[in-house]
Amino acid sequence: MNPTVHETAVLNFQPMTGAAFARPVRLQPFAMIAPDVIIGPGAIIYAGCTIGEGSRICPQAHIREGVVIGKRCVIGVGVRIGYDAIIGDDVQIMDDTHISGGTRIGDGTFVSVHVAMVNDDRPAGYKWKGVTPVTVGKGCVIGCGAKLRPGVTIGDGATVGMGAVVTRDVPAGATVKGMPARMDAPSPYATALADGTVYENWP
Repeated sequence: MNPTVHETAVLNFQPMTGAAFARPVRLQPFAMIAPDVIIGPGAIIYAGCTIGEGSRICPQAHIREGVVIGKRCVIGVGVRIGYDAIIGDDVQIMDDTHISGGTRIGDGTFVSVHVAMVNDDRPAGYKWKGVTPVTVGKGCVIGCGAKLRPGVTIGDGATVGMGAVVTRDVPAGATVKGMPARMDAPSPYATALADGTVYENWP
């Protein structure tokens, strides 16, 4: 089945260039959109991105250049995914979430609404200083409103609670919550993914 693209969606938008923009960019090739993809009203799909078979891009989503979205993903209303991010298969990213450039999200992960994964720990206005992306493993759950600081890694099967502010790496299978995030009871995945000793590294 061919992709279905709403008439108000924008395809192959080129990234803006010039001295006013922080990151050096180049002209991008056409986006690669697999069969059975649905792109909703008002979505903006930049040139140079790839969207896997069976994925759903909801209204007003914004997918930047170089992004790779796997198969059977759901990208919610108003989601922003920054340049060169890689999203695995069967990932769900819910409404109004911000995924900064370079982020990696593993297969089967669920990201709730209003989550922010940021990559700039050296802000300097529009001067390009490089970034430190977030990495999220396979089978994770990121709760509503969670904030992940630049460079953190969320291990496979970990759970980040609603509203948590994650300032350091989360071990595989762990559950964290609070501001800043602290270790809670193990997630249901912990037995399969960790032997328990990793929890001793957290207060």
